[in-house]
Amino acid sequence: ITAINILGGLAIGVLQKGMPLSQALHTYTLLTIGDGLVAQIPALILSTAAGVIVTRAASEENMGMELATQMLAKPRAILVAAGALLIFAIIPGLPTVPFLLLATLAGGVAYSTRKAKQKQIEEEAIKVSRAKPQERIEDYLRMDTLEIEIGYGLIPLVAPEQGGDLLDRVTAIRRQCASELGLVVPPVRIRDNLQLKPNEYKIKIKGVEIAQGEVMPESYLAMNPGCAQGEIEGID
Repeated sequence: ITAINILGGLAIGVLQKGMPLSQALHTYTLLTIGDGLVAQIPALILSTAAGVIVTRAASEENMGMELATQMLAKPRAILVAAGALLIFAIIPGLPTVPFLLLATLAGGVAYSTRKAKQKQIEEEAIKVSRAKPQERIEDYLRMDTLEIEIGYGLIPLVAPEQGGDLLDRVTAIRRQCASELGLVVPPVRIRDNLQLKPNEYKIKIKGVEIAQGEVMPESYLAMNPGCAQGEIEGID
């Protein structure tokens, strides 16, 4: 149809109206392009509208709101449309001002939509960062590698405000083992256990008890070097 329009226009312009070949070619080519646009643009709009209606999924929003949401969902597509309109504006023979206005409008819509999406993403990221981390049951089942449980009577040995230096001594021993033996001793956790006797302690590895005993903080330790003659009253 396009070829027939151009050839027919050339024949009419040159043979009937006596127009120069170049002028007839220019005039009837523009008329052919205009006729094609007039015929195709409405068909494109109708087919697009029919496709939107046919493929529309059921939702609670009305069709106008849903259509606007879908059209503004991809700012890059709107930006591409703005570029195409800008190209149309600079093509000779096409109306420059309308296409330029439409290109500017589409570019502004794409820019504002992109900014709104970035702001929404930032707000969601802030909400996620401020959200309370979800508790995991594994945290309650986590066991320390080395653990010392003590009765309440041995708490003064650990508490610095009561003059206890057991934590410092344990740290010094770990440091000494690392420097002299090359053995890195895992951190030792010390906690009180009200189920133990006041002066009782237990040593555990991975939750398994490997040793226990009692310590008398207010008493002295007497050791027999092998030549003791008498007996000393106390706790055996």
